[in-house]
This record gives sequence, C-alpha cells and structure tokens, in this order.
Amino acid sequence: MLSLSGGAQILHNYLKVPYWSSSKSVDCTKEAREHAIKQLNSRRYAIQPTTLISVALKYHIKDVFCYAFNKLVSKRVNDLELSDYDLLTNPVWITLLRVKERLDLHRRIVACEPPPVKHSMYCQKQRKCYEEWCQVWWNGMGRYLLDGRNPQSYDAAV
Repeated sequence: MLSLSGGAQILHNYLKVPYWSSSKSVDCTKEAREHAIKQLNSRRYAIQPTTLISVALKYHIKDVFCYAFNKLVSKRVNDLELSDYDLLTNPVWITLLRVKERLDLHRRIVACEPPPVKHSMYCQKQRKCYEEWCQVWWNGMGRYLLDGRNPQSYDAAV
C-alpha cells in the first residue's frame, strides 16, 4: 500500500469502505465517498500534488487529479522528493514531462516574439516604434524568461 501523509490517510480510510450487497449499504458507500471527496477538496492545498494524484488515480477522482496535475506542472522536477517518484505511474510521468517540454518551448517562443504593439493615432514612425518595442521586449521580458540563473515561469515574469 502507498504511504500517505496525514490528511490523505484519513481520506484513504473513507474511500476504502467496502461495497456490500444490500442497496442501503451501497448508498452509504456512495455517501461516504462523496464525503471523502469533499474533505479531500477542502484540504487539497495542504497535500502534496504527487499524493493527490496517487489518491485521485486510485479512486478515480477526475477533478482532484486535474487540480493536482496543474500544481505538479508548475513545480520543478528536481524539487520533488525521492518518495514522490514512486507515487506516480509511468503514464503520468510521461504526460508530465511532455507538458513541461511544450510549456518550455512556448516560454521560449514568447520570449522571442513580443506581443503586438498598439500605436497611437499620433504615432508618425510606426516601423521605428515597433523596432524599439522589440528591443525593449528582448532586453526586458525576453531575457527574463530565458535567464538560466533565475528561471521564471511566464506568470511569474509578467
């Protein structure tokens, strides 16, 4: 069995309620599951994304998985603990690495291509204005997004 931290262990206990043959017991189990999911959602900010993903996969809780995966994408892989590696399945790792690679490529494109500039109706030299805007973008935001000594996400840079 997976080693789960405090809040997740309580939720694991809620979720492993067995299904019995009577319909009344099945209803109780559904209610227990809904209660456990509600508890998980209320405490999800305090539980590590890898633990949340593990619980979400085990009990098929899509919204918790989506929340945890988004949190995990924003973390650096090198910042994960060794114990985190065992909590995720290979398909999750493959997807995570592919998403991070695509986001990194997008960040590089954004760094090199400044957003469009809106010229004032009084602007007499729009080409010069555009060239200067490109230079300002590259010397500021572009370099900031690509700085290897202090890597920043797009959200943090903006």
